[in-house]
Parts: sequence; C-alpha cells; structure tokens
Amino acid sequence: MMFIRRILKMGLAVAGALMLLMALFVSFSAQRARAAGYGTVLITEIMYDPAAGYAPGNTLGQPPGADGPWEWVELYNPGNTPVNIGGWKLTDEENYPTLDGDYDGVCTITAGTTIPAGGFLIVAQADISSNLPPTATLTICDAGVRPVTQTFEMGRDGGEVLALLDDADRIMAGSLDTPFPDIAGQNVGDSIGLRYPAYGWSRSNTDWAVESRAYSSPYNHHTAGAANTGWTWVTTPHTLASSIDGTVLTPTEWLPDGEYLGKADGVEFYLTWDANSLYVGFTGQNAFTSTFVVALDTDPLDGGATNAGTVLPLCGATAFSPEHKPDFAIRIDAVGVTTTQALGANWASWSPSPFTRAAFNGGANTQSEFQIAYSDLGLTYGQPVGMYLFVCDALTGAVRAAWPPENVTASSTSLNTGLDVALVLESPGDFRSPRYAASHLGVFTMTVTTGDYRVWDDYLWFHVITPTTASAGSCQVVARVMGNRMPTSQGAPSRRAYEFNADTCPGMSVNLNFAYEAGDTPTNGKVQVAPNELLGMTENRLTLSRWNGSSWQLMSEATDAQCTGGFVGGTWRGCPPGTYNYDHNTSNNLLTIYNVSTFSTWTFSDQQDGYSPTAVTLEWARARSGGEGLPIGAAAGGAALFLGGLWLLGRKTRRRRGA
Repeated sequence: MMFIRRILKMGLAVAGALMLLMALFVSFSAQRARAAGYGTVLITEIMYDPAAGYAPGNTLGQPPGADGPWEWVELYNPGNTPVNIGGWKLTDEENYPTLDGDYDGVCTITAGTTIPAGGFLIVAQADISSNLPPTATLTICDAGVRPVTQTFEMGRDGGEVLALLDDADRIMAGSLDTPFPDIAGQNVGDSIGLRYPAYGWSRSNTDWAVESRAYSSPYNHHTAGAANTGWTWVTTPHTLASSIDGTVLTPTEWLPDGEYLGKADGVEFYLTWDANSLYVGFTGQNAFTSTFVVALDTDPLDGGATNAGTVLPLCGATAFSPEHKPDFAIRIDAVGVTTTQALGANWASWSPSPFTRAAFNGGANTQSEFQIAYSDLGLTYGQPVGMYLFVCDALTGAVRAAWPPENVTASSTSLNTGLDVALVLESPGDFRSPRYAASHLGVFTMTVTTGDYRVWDDYLWFHVITPTTASAGSCQVVARVMGNRMPTSQGAPSRRAYEFNADTCPGMSVNLNFAYEAGDTPTNGKVQVAPNELLGMTENRLTLSRWNGSSWQLMSEATDAQCTGGFVGGTWRGCPPGTYNYDHNTSNNLLTIYNVSTFSTWTFSDQQDGYSPTAVTLEWARARSGGEGLPIGAAAGGAALFLGGLWLLGRKTRRRRGA
C-alpha cells in the first residue's frame, strides 16, 4: 500500500488554488467542483406557521395548522452563476422516499426553474404572490409531476426536518435527520431565517432568527426574497485591536457564532483576523494556575523534516507534532506576557512589535485575548498559518484544555501525550468564517502488537483482533485526521476523514472506531461544543467509503446473521470475506467497523451519488516521485494512487444499525 499526500482545494471560486494537506504520499494537482453539490443552493428562510386560521382561498375559520398551502420556503443561490433547479424537490419526510413509492410530502419544482446568481426564490404549494413583496419571485409546486398532498405541511410547532433534493434525489440543502428549531411561536405568521447562511443547515436556535420586518396577514413578519434580519455572511475581516483588554465580550466584540471555535475541557476558544493581525480569545479556568498559550506554525502545509520550528514543549513534557512544529509562541498569565521563537530545535527569546500582544483578566472566569501581527511571523495576509491554542496548569505543568479538541489533556487515557493536531488556516482572507475555515490536521505513528489503542482523545481508536505476522516491534501504524474542513466558500458542509495505514503489519485485522463532531453533543463523552461536521447528514445511517487505488468503494456490509460466529470478544466473527459489520453509537458520535484487514483512507459517506464521498472530483494526480501527472482515466495515472482529503457527505444515508 502506498502512502499518500493530501493536497486539497478549498472553494469553488478559487478553481486554480491547490491546498497542501500534509507532507506525504500523492499530490492532487487539479480538482473541480461538481455542477450541483451541497451548498450550491441554500434554504435560508422558512414560513412554517402562517397566522391562525388561514387555508387555501384566504378563508378564515380553519383549524389551526391547516395552512400547508400558505407555508413557504425561501431558497438562495450564493454562487456567481445561475442554477437550474427544475425537477428538484422539497420534502419534510424523514424516510424519503418511502418504500411503497408514495411521494406524499414532496413538492417538485417546475422544470426550467432557475435561480439567478445571488438570487432568491420562494417555493409554495399555492399562488401566494399577492401576500408577498413585489420583489419576491415565487414558484409553485408542480402538481403534475408528483401531486402535493397535505403531508407536505410543516407543523405549526416547528421542529421538523426539511430538505432540498436535486433531480437525482441527492440532498442539496437542509436535512432529513436534523430538524429546524421552533422559535417563531404558534400561529403568529412569523418566519425564521438563517443568521449565518454560509454555515448551512443547523438545528441550533442561535443560528436562526425570527424575522422582524412587518407585512400584512397571514404573514406578519418575514423577509421573503431579501436578505434575512441580522444576515451575516462573514465575520472577517474583524479588527479587535482597540479592545485587546483580556475580556472576551460577546456579541459586542467577539461574534458568538462565526468567531466562536468551540468549547473543550471547560474553556471557550475564539478566533478571528483582519488584514494585519490574528486575534485569539480564551475564557475559562482558574486565575491562579492558568497560563494561556498560542503557539504558531508559519509553514503548516509542510510536513515532517520540511516543516520548520520545534517540537520542544511549552507546558511540562507535552511536545508538539513534528508535522506542525510551531515557530513562535506567546503566553500570558497573572504574572505577565512571555514571547518566544524557535531557534533550531529550541525555544529562544522573541521581541515582536507592539502589534503582537496579549491581555489577561483574572477572576472566577479567567479570560485572555491575543493580537498577533502577520509581519511579526514573517507572513503576509492570506498566507497559511497553523496554531495550537491551549491552557497550561502553571503548578503541575499539564495541559488542562486545548483546541483543536482532538488534542489530549492531562486527564486523557489516549496513547499519544502531545499536542498532535493543529488548527490550520490554509488561506485566511475576506469572506471567511473563522469557525468554519479552520481545519483540524494531525498525524500520529504508533508501534502496535495486540490489544486496544486510543489516540486523539479517543477520536480514533482500534482493537487488534488478529496480530500481525511481522516480527515483534516492527508493526507501525500511521494515523491521520482531517476535521472541520470547508470545501467551498458557499456553505457546503464541513468534512472529516481518517487515514489508517498499516503497511508494515501484514496479516493484522482490527476493529476501527472513527469519531466525528455533531455540533452540540459530546464526542466520546467529552463535553464540548465544536463545529457541526454533519449538517445535512443522517447521523444514525452513516457508512464508510475507502479508496481502493482507482475508485471509491463503499465498504460492503454483512448482516448480523451473515456473521455466523456471532459477536464475541468485542467483535463480529465469521463475516463473509471482503465484508464488514457496522455499528453506530450516535450518543458518542462514533462509527465502528469490525474485522478490517485492508487499510487506506476512510471517510464517512452514504449510498447516494455512487458512494462518492467528496464534494470535488479528481481530474489529475501525480505520484510522490517521478513522472508527469496523468488524467485519472489513463492507465498509468490510475495505478496504485491512494487519495487523501476525504469529505463527509451532507446527504441522506443508510438505515440505522443501532445506537
């Protein structure tokens, strides 16, 4: 098996830009976006409960909630070109399509319907144009294709699923698993709109707002055909230089959604930037023992020996990853500020300009703020930068909290003990959300024999079923993680992928456990809030795809009955050759596959779209050494090339296998 180098490209608008993901294996020299993909069109506003008593014909006296034809959904095209959505469908059916072929609960959009670049479209069952602003464009469900019945009616209590599917039944926006929140109240005629549409679908109340612009009944308040109330596409550039005082104030200084990275181990982490500086905020921990640290890697897209900097610890014995060695660090606690830079393999004194500084605010909820000038790092605006954000216990020399959340702390039972996962901004610039533009990239190498191995705070763990036939001590597993990766600038979902490579371990078979972030639920029991990497994905129907050297393959699933040996010793036994058995644990955000003996790169995926787990299509690849790139269709180009940079699919997935 050949290792790979991941080079990814972020953003449909930057078609020529290549993103170097870790220094290994195969490089991808060109990728292009699919013509239609998740995030191409967004659901941005929902009128799920018009004012009480309205029904078709604008008549009163109907039962509350009998108002399906008066409901509407707003679609938005954030791209630079028109999108033809003729034949696409809106549905509120969790199990679409139903097994009996009943397409109730579906609104099919009339053929030829196009949303212009930057345009809005209102979709409804009835002609409600007289109740909408004259600037709003309306399309009515095409009853001649699949008749719309009252089952396509969003309950007046809200909290229902809603998804936009293309003409091939692939989910383009919304979710068949994650409901929208009920925040508009009952029978009041107010719509809800996404505050941060670039993030895509969300079930969080804070990501939606009740619209406040007044209109006549049955729609009291809405913004149909226009930007939503409080609409915020981006949070950068955002200058905080005048308020670096150690107090993290939201929402007056730090924007709580776009600049809030998440919460791990009792600490909230914030990040933003402008054309001159990065800004980092922490809040949490004890004033008398906490040192807040920002360590910065100025060449995060290089790896291994080519990556400058040092792995030398800044907190006890906790070293940094060789793949993302930091070059500079700034620390602050109740005593003061310390600035250091890498000098060879060591840390040395660093005297940055006054534009690089930090402020500390003690008390029960200890806080700190940092400003780091690009020029002090030897960078210019827009260049890649990596960082580790963590809290060091000054008394014990132990890491108490860290971001990315995959990094281990003093209480972790993981095999790795260092800061192995970096937060990487591959191309900081305008029109980007810090929360969703910062990838989690890490690598860890371990020597294994038998038993259980856990890394990255249990984001990846595996159990060796059958030991390797290699000599003792020679079996090395290389694991890589890529989390929270935003593939486009237009609201496509975040992605997560893992590489598990065991070339030196012939004959070994394992159970693999992969974790993901669901936005507001703990991962492996770790209480935290991180960006939702699922968005439209059906959590309890996740599957896995792997790259076999020439194409993506969904891992064939064996039923429990086919695994004739039963579930013994923590694994399914006797499964047919070449098949795997899946288990889901949605409470801990884990997907487990049993009896794996062929290793490569894996990603969460689904049955749709040919099991392709990516929002981009590979056109050209080049091997690690020698030769020119060849199209994937060419014989030489297709030989033994393993892909990296896998993406989570935000689409409807398979049946539930357990929780």
